[in-house]
Amino acid sequence: MNTKDLEYFHELVQQKNFSKVADYFNVSQPTISQAIKRLEEEFSTQLFARDHSHGIVQVTAAGRQLDSHALSVLNGLTVAHADVVRVHNTRIRFGLPPIIGNYLFPQFTPRLMQANILPHLDVVEHGSAQLLRMLRKGDIDMALLGSLTPLREMGIKSVQIGNYPLVIIASQKNQRLQNIKEPVHFEQLRHEQFIALNKEFVHYEAFNQLCRQTHVRPKIIYQGTDIQIIKTLVKNNLGISYITTAAINAHDQLLQIPVTEMQQSLNCYCVIRESAILRPIEQQAWEIFTKH
Repeated sequence: MNTKDLEYFHELVQQKNFSKVADYFNVSQPTISQAIKRLEEEFSTQLFARDHSHGIVQVTAAGRQLDSHALSVLNGLTVAHADVVRVHNTRIRFGLPPIIGNYLFPQFTPRLMQANILPHLDVVEHGSAQLLRMLRKGDIDMALLGSLTPLREMGIKSVQIGNYPLVIIASQKNQRLQNIKEPVHFEQLRHEQFIALNKEFVHYEAFNQLCRQTHVRPKIIYQGTDIQIIKTLVKNNLGISYITTAAINAHDQLLQIPVTEMQQSLNCYCVIRESAILRPIEQQAWEIFTKH
């Protein structure tokens, strides 16, 4: 089977028009037609129903089924190409979310430097969800990720390297909250102004889950990506926030208040693709992160 036929087929499923697919690949329309004919002969079934009067095609049930496999095959080939190229590379394309990069990663840097691995890391910064997608596609080789739930992803090997509760943080100048010694009911905070992390962070989903469970619609006065700015705004008593204890240290001088309704945590993992055969430098890095 010609994998190019699968590429033409998958694009035709998306476009439903032979001419558009031919233009997309810069080939003739008969090239696309012949590719589909070969696949239909290969699987002894009709993959598309043609509507010649309108110039469009409809995917049959068999076509939809084949497309799910075609996409898997094409993605697998993309990753295979990335892995084969990776074998000859001396660099590690390494994914780091901002909070984990700023507050968790530094504890590993002395050993990474001692093993001469740190200079070989090409760091890619994105949120955990985006980095997981990039790892699947072969765009990065290894990553540290955060997740609200246990990370069990098909095709991904993961080892948990930390667990950090999410708490309310407030200024020590906040007179209403400074005397709270016990976990607070989130409903009690409905009139507070919140300073939040945006959709790039798992905190965004954690905060939304908390709001949905408690039926609270908080007033959010600022959303951003810089955790240091958020902590500074909170310290100056401009609002409160909901973040992981991994991003808090004693120098921040912030109140940390657990929430009774949901005991959420940021689970941190080191992850690679199960299909990847680790190079010596990657194996060293993996052991430093997972056997600390």
